[in-house]
Amino acid sequence: MNGNWAVLLWQLAAVAAAVASAFQDSRPEENRLLGRLQSDSPRADILLRHLIRAKLSPVAQEDEGWPPREVTGALGPTSAVAVDSRGLVHILHRGPVVWNASSFDQNHVYRYQQSPISEPAIVVLDPKTGLVVRRWGQNMFFMPHGLYIDGEDHVWVTDVALHQVFRFPPNGTSAELVLGEAFVPGSGSGHFCQPTDVALPPSGLVFISDGYCNSRIAVFTPEGKHVTDVATRDGLWIPHSLTYVQRDNTVCVADRENQRVLCFWAGLGPDFGFLRSSVTGQLGRVYAIASVGSYLYGLQIDDGTSAASGFRVELYPGSLVQTFSPRQRFIQPHDLAVSEDGRTLYAVDVDAANRKKVYKFRI
Repeated sequence: MNGNWAVLLWQLAAVAAAVASAFQDSRPEENRLLGRLQSDSPRADILLRHLIRAKLSPVAQEDEGWPPREVTGALGPTSAVAVDSRGLVHILHRGPVVWNASSFDQNHVYRYQQSPISEPAIVVLDPKTGLVVRRWGQNMFFMPHGLYIDGEDHVWVTDVALHQVFRFPPNGTSAELVLGEAFVPGSGSGHFCQPTDVALPPSGLVFISDGYCNSRIAVFTPEGKHVTDVATRDGLWIPHSLTYVQRDNTVCVADRENQRVLCFWAGLGPDFGFLRSSVTGQLGRVYAIASVGSYLYGLQIDDGTSAASGFRVELYPGSLVQTFSPRQRFIQPHDLAVSEDGRTLYAVDVDAANRKKVYKFRI
């Protein structure tokens, strides 16, 4: 056996014993163990550091009382969540509408085009109390899916029934930009087929994951002109969620049914749109992702056990996937968002049977 690997195995055993006796959330204990690492192999040191941090660092701690029950009781299936620059939490829900086998015909055309959601589909909550600050979006949407708030607090909404993407001004209720043709699915530059999410890197380009019946990330200018499509050769199977990773200048996509995350260069230049990194082989069906520093947080459902959980993984090759769950278990977790300071994570569950619907975690 190679000497470095023999040392690694010995150190792993020693660290495992130390970790077993350490307190769960002890940052001093983590630092003490990291300080003891001595190895001639850089790879061994990296692996050991990942092991210690995975064992000693809490992934997420739930705030079980947020929001109050009377708030979630008034929501329909919650499909998305976003946080604005003030920390306000925006919830997108579908009121009485449930997506089922009768919702669309075989050509992905929505069957109930005369029935918009009559109640406000967007509910804004106070991040501390969980109480409602504002409601809006009545009679606008039919099957809203994705919600994104950009750096200037514009609100972006995708609607899979309308096959459209909307941009609203801060505190506004009239769309200032509409992409796609209402109720008309398609795959060209002016159409979508059940678009799912939006992300904006600093370049200002608009990335749109498209979607349930297309397999691409469509890219537009801020004015709504189609630029290109990304990931068309990567075999996406329901690109369900997007996030921008500032550290790497990439836009990552939750490739849901392929059970993976792919990250593409987002900077203007010759490498734009090229695959840079990925997380594969460790995840279930990935419904949502969000970036915090070097970490990627997400929501997944394991195909083998049908268990739903949140997860955290560092965006480095070989990083360990850590999972977390709320006290009242997820049924069909659908979206998550992180506060601007990177300390709070919000998640929503779209299953109509889930009475909790909205979750808050400290990370």
